[in-house]
Amino acid sequence: MNEAMSATLPPVSPDFALGRMMRRGAQTGFLSALLYGALATLAIGVRSSLQILSVLSLDEGLLPTLAANGFGLLWPCLITTLLLGAIAALVGVVTGWAVYALSHIGPGPKTPRQTATLGFGVPALMLLLINLLVIQGIGGYWGAFWPQGYLFWVGLPSLVFVAATTWAYRRA
Repeated sequence: MNEAMSATLPPVSPDFALGRMMRRGAQTGFLSALLYGALATLAIGVRSSLQILSVLSLDEGLLPTLAANGFGLLWPCLITTLLLGAIAALVGVVTGWAVYALSHIGPGPKTPRQTATLGFGVPALMLLLINLLVIQGIGGYWGAFWPQGYLFWVGLPSLVFVAATTWAYRRA
């Protein structure tokens, strides 16, 4: 943007910036849940299809079975992804608010590196707390949940969210 044009623009109100950060957090949370849901659906579909391929031949109805498998997995994965996406959007809103609040501590505007650091640190801390609550809530069942259940439901989605938030807030 050139200087003549920037001189005519009104200053951005802090409330608008806060709203933008919270909206960006909600979008990042929801889209990261959709990304993880799509990857999980693909992985589940490939794994179950490979198991079907090892058992059935073309004469035994392989193609209709694979099609039914794909459609049977798609619907529950879509519903689960949308429900978890709504939760991730709420976590994203809180993350956006926290990044905004922390970015206004201290003098002067923040550099992209500083906001990216906040975009990494805030969700990493939040998700660490969520992970500790999950571990505490599971209690004695932790052995049955670790490592596959934890990585699928909590660990990998947390990594996707932290990476997406770091990327989204690099120019906040």
